[in-house]
Amino acid sequence: APWPGGGRARDLRLSARPRKDASPRPLPLEYARTPRLLIAASAWRGEADDGRGRVTRKPHAAATLHAHGILDIATSAQAAEAPRPIGGPFAFALFASGIIGIGLLAISVLAGSSAYALGEALGWTTGLSRAPLDAKAFYGAIAAATPIGTGFNFAGIDPVKALFWCAVVNGVVAVPLMATMMVMASQTKVMGRFVLPGPPRAMGWLCTGVMATAVGIMFVTW
Repeated sequence: APWPGGGRARDLRLSARPRKDASPRPLPLEYARTPRLLIAASAWRGEADDGRGRVTRKPHAAATLHAHGILDIATSAQAAEAPRPIGGPFAFALFASGIIGIGLLAISVLAGSSAYALGEALGWTTGLSRAPLDAKAFYGAIAAATPIGTGFNFAGIDPVKALFWCAVVNGVVAVPLMATMMVMASQTKVMGRFVLPGPPRAMGWLCTGVMATAVGIMFVTW
């Protein structure tokens, strides 16, 4: 996710900006004590775990749901039938353990990502590494997003279709967002000495092109 990296870059920038008494701001301890290689390794591991989960979900759905003629899932009960060819009588328990675990994880991830996005847009002090009193608006947004998200369970909205359309919108919006990020990351006047070098820039534009092609195919074949 871009928010941790963006938060770190912002803290580094602010730490170099002099205060009213002309003294530099102290760099947050977690950045001063953490080697850059460890930060990069953590980011790569997170992306790898996320990619592995995305890749394994699709073959699982194809081998269970689609192979048995289940093409439309509207409820969690229907989704719970997916592991039955593998889990047999333990299919429901297998699904329940997974959905409860991912649900507990999603609460913090979704509420946190919303707070990061809102905080970056409004210029708040953001970061889960900060104390609540140092980022009141950020933690307030997390506290507000959690009950709002819970309320959707009682709004009569089909959760599966809502997830589907959210994914569609995210995919379409990702193309101009990725293109904008690549243009900005390639400009010295924006990035300074941190301008994106050749290989990552090529990979970024390649990913942007793949996303744009996928979106175009989706609209043509809809």
